[in-house]
Amino acid sequence: MQKNDLLQQQVQGLSTESDQLAAEKEQLAKLVASQTAKADAPPGQEQSGELLRLRGEAGRLHIEDREREQARRDEMEIARAKLPEAEAELARLTKLYSDKLVSPQELSQATVAVELLKAEAKGDKAEAARIRLRQAEEELARASQLRSQSAISQADYLEAVHKVESLRAGPN
Repeated sequence: MQKNDLLQQQVQGLSTESDQLAAEKEQLAKLVASQTAKADAPPGQEQSGELLRLRGEAGRLHIEDREREQARRDEMEIARAKLPEAEAELARLTKLYSDKLVSPQELSQATVAVELLKAEAKGDKAEAARIRLRQAEEELARASQLRSQSAISQADYLEAVHKVESLRAGPN
């Protein structure tokens, strides 16, 4: 589960970086377009240098955009590869749960893992974020109940609260 959490954090980080770079790319594309329009008049040496710089920056952003897209496709492929194993584990835990050999929490975690992998395999970041938030809210509800019974520490409870708050805030 820790590897999955680490991958999820990496996916969120890449998603945020992708969004930021896409915004930068759009700004630079507008700058290049405005410089190109100005280039209709005989450009001075300064304008020509700026135009070349902007074209170079636009090219760099294009390459980064392709790399992010490839990383996204790789992440989707990894999720597709993990899905059959997660589904088999869910089936196994479902049987064990019906025999009362595993807890509802274990079954819930396996169910969430399958749902999350399905969303990631489709490249649906919004759905994956909703699933993570729902899971964190369920964990917080359990933590609240356990905390009221003094079964967990205040620190463990606050960790569950922080996780929900950070997921609700979204990527920074």
